[in-house]
Amino acid sequence: MIKIATVTEISPDEATLDRDVTVRIHEKDGLFLAHCLELDVSSFGETFEEAREMIQDAMKHFLETASDAEVERRIAAYRRRYGKTRVYTTRVQVPA
Repeated sequence: MIKIATVTEISPDEATLDRDVTVRIHEKDGLFLAHCLELDVSSFGETFEEAREMIQDAMKHFLETASDAEVERRIAAYRRRYGKTRVYTTRVQVPA
């Protein structure tokens, strides 16, 4: 049986600061690595929950210290990378 997790969708045209942002979290070498696609901000934690908290803190700190121009530059880079397409992230369990 294949299990499909919830699909998260964000359009590059909708990537603004007054909306939710896309964060990918994956496990590697015993750590959970988190990356915000729109702002290109990363962090990590020893657990999924810690990585989620750490990326929220990292994004908050980034937004408090970055210039508006830098924030807009990063969002524009995200839009250029993904074009006018929508980005979908999901997990699928493949049977053994």
